[in-house]
Amino acid sequence: MNPITYITHYILILQLENYNIRRFLRASIHTVSRARQPKRQTITWTKKLVAVCGDAGLLAIIVALILGFMLGQTLIPMAIIALIALYIFALVFPIFLVAILTPLAPFDAVVKHIIIRRAKNKIAALPNLTIIGIAGSYGKTTMKEMVSTLLEEKYTVVKTPENINRSVGIARLIQSEVNEKTDILVIELGEYTQGDIAEMTQLVPPHIGIITGINEAHLEHMKSMERTVDTIFELADTMRNKGTLILNTDDARVMTHYKTHLTKKPRVHFYGENTHAVNIVFDAKGSTFTINEQTFTIPFLARYAVGTFTAAYITAQKLKLTESEIQNGVKKLTPIPHRLEPIQNESADILVIDDSYNGNPAGVREALDVLARFKDKRKIYLTPGLVELGAASKKIHYTMGSEIAAVADLVLLIETSVTPDILRGLQDAGFDRKKIRICKTAQDAHAELPIITRPGDVVLFQNDWTDNYY
Repeated sequence: MNPITYITHYILILQLENYNIRRFLRASIHTVSRARQPKRQTITWTKKLVAVCGDAGLLAIIVALILGFMLGQTLIPMAIIALIALYIFALVFPIFLVAILTPLAPFDAVVKHIIIRRAKNKIAALPNLTIIGIAGSYGKTTMKEMVSTLLEEKYTVVKTPENINRSVGIARLIQSEVNEKTDILVIELGEYTQGDIAEMTQLVPPHIGIITGINEAHLEHMKSMERTVDTIFELADTMRNKGTLILNTDDARVMTHYKTHLTKKPRVHFYGENTHAVNIVFDAKGSTFTINEQTFTIPFLARYAVGTFTAAYITAQKLKLTESEIQNGVKKLTPIPHRLEPIQNESADILVIDDSYNGNPAGVREALDVLARFKDKRKIYLTPGLVELGAASKKIHYTMGSEIAAVADLVLLIETSVTPDILRGLQDAGFDRKKIRICKTAQDAHAELPIITRPGDVVLFQNDWTDNYY
């Protein structure tokens, strides 16, 4: 066993778990058996990670040398003992990482506070900056891209890049990208624990807030749906006085709870698939519809994209874009990578629908709705399942299995802790067990595809587990 393989595995897990010690230790224990397997992600060597890993490695060397000195009688036995200790320490390297991280936690908190405080002061010095905050369990990235693309026809827009949806990342973005020339800042607000969105909106208090929807995504962190609802509606509770709040009528939880969260008395607008759009036509390339006697065609496969565009349209009107500017923005819309992104393999005559970044129950239903449109095609569904669903996981994955059974012709399951629940749902729904294949890894599943596919097939990739999940 190569000790470096184990060390790099643990370092990747640490980064994927955002230095959360409790989650890092749990993920390290559960994924150690997969340490030697090929990785889906790579380590990003930030200054912080280099410092933490360097100190942890130095600590391991010092402890190994002490053991060698204490247990060895002469130089050679001392060296052998130290090398054996280092080999063992590689297998339990999380202990040394945690030993370094624990005393650094107060210092890390101070640094984060300074970064956020500087960004907050910068925002306060830009009174003409309009801030748009987007919260929800799903659909935030698509909303952010649509809103930003339309507004860029008239304004200078800065938006959070992919995977930046927490306070420190937003603060760094403000410091590096936002200036006096910036007209609009579009922020994607991620939620993992109660208070997350309130913390971010204190840094960037929105003039316009959009809530996309609420479901069981991140329930493992939140512990209850009540807490999830309260956390997402922190956007409504903390936005600027007399701001504008845009809510999704297609989401039952949003519509059930919004009235109790309007303490700032914002101007409320509603959006949804059928709220403003009429004459909606869906096809394999996207959708066409009419709003205010204007016809729009957008290159998004999902039905919810019509509603998402409606919210972007409302935002654009609120910020005084003309119909001509909105139409020009529509022409620049492109499918969001890895979110129901259609990819046509011309040589093999196979359509791949890449939904690998969409990992929540609403996303699964939307993806299956899209797949079901290809009535004359053989439909292949590939998934490892969903993550962070907590106590609801078994029920959701069982239901997911039964929903897949109603649409797919062939199912590839990447073996994970939730595979048995999906499999049970499929079989109880009467799906032929011979048409279900279980692959050990994502790499195995992708290697299987060229063997089992044939011209005309449609293949849907649903979600992609990072290496810290199990």
